[in-house]
Amino acid sequence: MELLTIRFIGKAENIAMHLLTAATFLALLSLPGHARGGLRVPTFLQEPPTHLLFGNDTGAQLNCIAHGNPQPDISWVRRDGTLVTQVPGLRRISGNGTIYFSPFLPQYFRTDVHEATYRCRASNEAGTILSRNVQVQAVLRRQFHVHVEAAEVYLGNSALVKCVIPEFVRPYVRVISWHRGNEILLPESSEVLSRYVVLATTGDLYFRSVRSEDGHVKFNCLVTNTLNGDRQQSDDVTLQVKELNKNMAPRSSQKPVMEIEVERGNDVHLPCNIQGSPFPIFTWYRVSDSAALYPIPLSQRLKLFQTLLLIKNADEQDAGKWICQASNQFGEQRIEIRLKVNTFVSVHILPQVQIVNSGGTAIFNCTTIDSEIDVIDWWHNGKPLQAKNALNAGRDGIRFLSRSSLLVQNVGRRDQGVYQCLVEAQHASAQAMSELKLGDTVPELTYTFIEQNVRPGPLISLKCSAIGSPHPQFTWLLDSQPIMDASLHHRFAIEQFVDISGDVISYLNISHVRSDDGGLYKCVATNSMGHTEHSARLNVYGPPYVRAIGALRAIAGDDIIMRCPFAGYPIDQIRWEKAHQELTTSSHYSFASVHEGGQLVIKNLEPSRDQGIYTCIVRGQAGEEARRDVQLNVNSPPVIEPFKFPKNLQEGGRAQITCAVSSGDMPIYFSWKKDENAIPSSLQINEKKEEFYSLLVLKDISVRHSGKYTCLASNAAAKVNFTAELQVRVAPRWSHEPMDTAIMLGNTISINCEAEGYPIPTITWLKGEGKAFKDFKALSMRNNSLMMNIATDNDEGYYLCQATNGIGTGLKKIIRINVNEPARFEQSAQNVSSRRNEPITLVCHAKGDEPISIVWTHNNGRIDLNNFRFSIAEMKTGNGVDSKLTIVQSERHDSGDYRCTAENPYGHAEHIIFLAVQERPDTPSNLDVFEVGSRTVKLSWRRPFDGNSPVLSYLVQYQPLTYLQSRAAMGAADSDWDRTNVINVTLPSSSINQSYDSDIRENAIVSGLSPATTFLIRMQAINEIDRSAYTDSIVIKTQEEAPTEAPSNVQVQTSSENELIIIWQIPPRASWNGELIGYTINCSEEKQNINFISVVNSSHKSVIVSGWATTKATLRGLRKYTRYAITVRALNSFGSGPWSASIFGTTAEGELWP
Repeated sequence: MELLTIRFIGKAENIAMHLLTAATFLALLSLPGHARGGLRVPTFLQEPPTHLLFGNDTGAQLNCIAHGNPQPDISWVRRDGTLVTQVPGLRRISGNGTIYFSPFLPQYFRTDVHEATYRCRASNEAGTILSRNVQVQAVLRRQFHVHVEAAEVYLGNSALVKCVIPEFVRPYVRVISWHRGNEILLPESSEVLSRYVVLATTGDLYFRSVRSEDGHVKFNCLVTNTLNGDRQQSDDVTLQVKELNKNMAPRSSQKPVMEIEVERGNDVHLPCNIQGSPFPIFTWYRVSDSAALYPIPLSQRLKLFQTLLLIKNADEQDAGKWICQASNQFGEQRIEIRLKVNTFVSVHILPQVQIVNSGGTAIFNCTTIDSEIDVIDWWHNGKPLQAKNALNAGRDGIRFLSRSSLLVQNVGRRDQGVYQCLVEAQHASAQAMSELKLGDTVPELTYTFIEQNVRPGPLISLKCSAIGSPHPQFTWLLDSQPIMDASLHHRFAIEQFVDISGDVISYLNISHVRSDDGGLYKCVATNSMGHTEHSARLNVYGPPYVRAIGALRAIAGDDIIMRCPFAGYPIDQIRWEKAHQELTTSSHYSFASVHEGGQLVIKNLEPSRDQGIYTCIVRGQAGEEARRDVQLNVNSPPVIEPFKFPKNLQEGGRAQITCAVSSGDMPIYFSWKKDENAIPSSLQINEKKEEFYSLLVLKDISVRHSGKYTCLASNAAAKVNFTAELQVRVAPRWSHEPMDTAIMLGNTISINCEAEGYPIPTITWLKGEGKAFKDFKALSMRNNSLMMNIATDNDEGYYLCQATNGIGTGLKKIIRINVNEPARFEQSAQNVSSRRNEPITLVCHAKGDEPISIVWTHNNGRIDLNNFRFSIAEMKTGNGVDSKLTIVQSERHDSGDYRCTAENPYGHAEHIIFLAVQERPDTPSNLDVFEVGSRTVKLSWRRPFDGNSPVLSYLVQYQPLTYLQSRAAMGAADSDWDRTNVINVTLPSSSINQSYDSDIRENAIVSGLSPATTFLIRMQAINEIDRSAYTDSIVIKTQEEAPTEAPSNVQVQTSSENELIIIWQIPPRASWNGELIGYTINCSEEKQNINFISVVNSSHKSVIVSGWATTKATLRGLRKYTRYAITVRALNSFGSGPWSASIFGTTAEGELWP
């Protein structure tokens, strides 16, 4: 870097020049460190997070630290770019860039402060950067309660217990532990094989293989508020453990479709809370894009234990649908789990630093990892760039090739600095930055002098400053003549230096200015990239004066501006002559005014007409004139006739091209370049030159000969060129030839097929049924690669990669992709039923690559093929093996699970067939009376074998036995169930209750019986197949009830003055409801007056008479000649029946009292 250059033309005659030079040197010594050490754009040392969640009672802070040279200033802006300022009591911004959110009362919540998007901005002289978006959310403190959702589980099954956290606090409240009695269960310490697992992500507690003692232990969950550290423990609950139902199809309280979210890199549990009896067989599947199911290949990352799948270090490949299937002989249940993996939003700009020369092009590519990007915004030095496509430019020179690709054309100083792309996804945002540095730049003038009018005598200083890289050098000219070359300019001095900001400053100082110093002054800033200039007149008062200048040279056909190098001021007129003839305005000549410099413009120069001596005549206001002759020479440049290479030149061919000139002054010199450089000798190109042309001969053309060939023709007038492009058409050849490939079923594969040539070959993939080309059909592929996300058996076969570009026949390569299919089954289990004594064939369809071996087991034991009833037959299919197990005559003990295990070199699988040999149910056993009422009886029995077909109902038969029947008669009745008094009662399965003791017992209530009656009862079970035999009969006797009818035909006879005789008839036998033991007689004395008869508050008496056959009784101790109301009722051991209707009797009159 040239810091200070001082050039004197002659002797400096003014001390001011020396003072200016010293001041400049001192200014350079005072440069700050960053100016001496170089600018560096800001970069983040600590970028704020994407989310900030805090409670109103705690407050929070956002830190942002950046460095650069000079040290960047930190500020905060909103999403729309407006500056964030302090809000007293709520938001404070410190000097180091930290933003503080103070604790606040709920009533002071402000959306623009507490629920807003912030960005950190770091800025210095080199550029400005913005952080990713920070979503700030303040949460108002609210009371909440957690509880454990009670769960029911059958013995031996698994249970999923949820710690229910209210929705409004769930984002910041999480489960930290479970307490089971005195045991603490932590998420980090839960092993997938233990009986108790705290699930990652959800915090739910998972019980495996539940035991009866699990129902007696209390447990609870402990949660923490991550904002303020508060903890809360739920109330204790116990697991509701139920006895196992031996015949229960798989069922679940879990949602059939559930969604689970996990952050990339974390572990996640997929639960399958399905219960059944017998305990189900669990199979896990992965769902492909085509909705096909594929068994999960276990690995170090995937750990499975029936009802629970652990995925360690989850990544994007794990996202999608997972299926858990549970099966037993009574049915099947599926649960679909949709796993979403939230990836870290990661973004990069390549390249991270670009150094581009002035006028060059820069391309920034924004690469993201997260595929679900919603927004991509571009920023330059903290200012947004409006999104445009490739056809529409935004700011001049900036185009968007795509939303992730930015093109900056014609790079200049305003384009340097920091470029950022900000990407936003649903859950986060991220930014990346790249610095654009200017390399070598064309000088740009930052300060120029102006036209001025001065009197002779003082010091005049003209200043120009410029920026550029490398630093430009200034030259000064007066009327197009370099001042350094003027021998009379001993009063002129030029100095140049670099200031604090990096600008190059140049001064032209003129001491004791004179009138003949006037003229058109020009400063020219030049470096290796180019030059820029500025000119303006200096008018010094005095008489007219025209300087002598050398001959001017021009090119035929061009226009020329001939300036008159005059001085003096003021000037009244400038005119031009040629060959002593004054020139006037025409289509060929035009003139500028005195104020504009008085120049002559000649258009479309012709040597014969325009070459010669021109005279410039300048007249002052006083009439004095000055003149000067100027020689104009017009030369003819070479004119190259257009040429081009032949089309369709292919490798190995020959070509020649001629560069000929049709006109131009002699001599003419020819030269050639290829791609702007000298033609390499290795290309073995021969050149033949003549006076008017140059010939290139190309032999044995190859792709290396492709390029742009430029012919340069020069003479004394000019140097011209013409360029033609040679495109050697090259047939395709493999740069990456595809090969035969094998892949495991369900895995991902990518096969590249790449070819080079010109034009660039088109890659096409085809899939065929055979090897003949006609059997192939085109596939739609991207990036020339054959992609299979989840390989299926349909993907196996022949594939053809074809590379064509119109040259030759192109390339074709047929490969075979073998999808190595492990032995597998489409279904993991199925239910099959058969009638007893009938033949049955069990079939398992195994798929996979050969050889496949099949092994059958029954209830985990080998099948005895020596038994004539069993036989196995296998048959190969197009995609596997079918194996058939035939049982000639099925028996009860043939029921159970039959496992068909298939194995090949790539894996093994198991297919379970639950066979139910169906028959009529067994007879219920241990029929007994559980409870006896007067009209109902509760029967209890041991549940019978159901014949592998659910018992639909029970039929209960009963018939009454008379009291007088003998034991022999009872036995006859037990064998005779066709009599008319036999009652049939059907008990549907829905009315049956169960109890668990050492065995399962069932019970039901039979109603409609008669009181105090002896019955014979028996029952049978009914299923879909048939009815069981009847049980042995049991004898029951119902309880008694009070009689339902009163004695009839009650009569009263007078016996004496204090006795009445009561007579009645026995009530009907059917109304006794037991055995009558006697009667109750009630006698009430009447009270009479002239208006009414009343028995209220009268004396009465009751008499109990024993014996059911008694029909007469005498009432004694009555009052003489008194009327009585009489009622009678029957009596049994349970109670009394209804009273008879009242009848009246009067005792006899007695003797009168003295």
